[in-house]
Parts: sequence; structure tokens; C-alpha cells
Amino acid sequence: MRTQVGMTLLELLAAMAVTAILAAMAWPAYQQQILRGQLAEARAALLENLHFVQRWHLENRSQSGSWPPLPRPGTSEFEIRLGSASLAADSAGQASFRLLAKPRAGHRLAGRLQLSLDQDGNLSQCGPDESGPQSCGAWGD
Repeated sequence: MRTQVGMTLLELLAAMAVTAILAAMAWPAYQQQILRGQLAEARAALLENLHFVQRWHLENRSQSGSWPPLPRPGTSEFEIRLGSASLAADSAGQASFRLLAKPRAGHRLAGRLQLSLDQDGNLSQCGPDESGPQSCGAWGD
């Protein structure tokens, strides 16, 4: 009488089916973690640029007629630029500006999400609402 060595084809197919089901359940969570990491990286780049622009404005005040180039113009997934900006200081002596992080073309969030950071460090997440225009809420809303 021969003893069976290894697995039968049916056992192998059952193991593959279980693996496929587990992978299908885990894939959305994995994609969400990747997205969270990309958003955290964009947020860190925005904060780095915010500190740079604030330092630059303190050192230069109104000596220059334009803003400097950003030290970190983006991440692998997001482009960062200076949005609305005014060198004219408010009553507290602070210029007003907004840094924007938009997903690069081809990213699954392109055209659907934008991160915005103002001169006071208020971070907001903007995206189109049901009617179409951009609506913004505080980070994490």
C-alpha cells in the first residue's frame, strides 16, 4: 500500500481559495493605509513649507516684492504650491498666504481632494461636494 505524499489538487485549490478570500478582504484596508501615509507625507511637507515661509517673511518683511520658491515643492504623490498670498501685513504684522497640496495627475484622488494650510497653521481638506463646488472642512472631518 502506497502512502500519500504531498497535497491533492483539491486541497491545493481549497488553500488557494482561502488565500484569495483573505487577500480580497485585506486589500481595501491596505489601500486605505497607503492613502493615509500619502496624506501624512503631504501634511508634513505643507508644515515644512509653512515654517520656511514664516521664517522668510520674518527676515524679509516687505523688502522683497515676491515670495520665495518653496523648499519642498511636493511629495511623490502631491504637488505643493503657494496659493493665495499677500505680502501686505495685517494688524498683527503677519502676511496672509495659503499653501495648497493637490494630488498629482493620475493619482486616484486627483480632482477630488486638496489639502490647504493657511498662515496660522489651520489645515483643511477640500473636495467637491454633491453640488460640485469645493467644500472645505478641518483636517480629519
